[in-house]
Amino acid sequence: MEYSGLFEANSVGALQNKSNQGVDLFAKALTGKFANQWVAIEVKTSDNGWAPRLSSDQMAGANNYARSRLRTATSGGARWVPGLSVDQSVVAYGTRILNDARRYDIGGFAAFNSYTGTQKPKVQYMEWKPQTSHPAQPWGTSNWLKK
Repeated sequence: MEYSGLFEANSVGALQNKSNQGVDLFAKALTGKFANQWVAIEVKTSDNGWAPRLSSDQMAGANNYARSRLRTATSGGARWVPGLSVDQSVVAYGTRILNDARRYDIGGFAAFNSYTGTQKPKVQYMEWKPQTSHPAQPWGTSNWLKK
């Protein structure tokens, strides 16, 4: 992602604690619908042919979920204690995103990667919006940022 030309240099990163809780990826888009804005990307993957669904918290949408995790990460909340359960660089990264994204909603995408055995992975995506129920299937497979 870093070298795709779709994201600002040095903006791609994860916001996760040492228990792998948080947001899988953040990046500042250079093009498309979210140009010059931070996007959150949640990746669901499985090797059994069916990628997991979004959690109930994640179904609140990219902006709500990302901001809740950013607030927790930057305030040193439970499981986010700098130096103990999270690196200080993650806290600084979260603070950078919160400061930059003060004036807009954080957009995002959920990517679903499923495969079995030696089959070629099938990656699908959807724009990560608030949902009241799980979608039957994601809506696209390529050029997701350029729409």
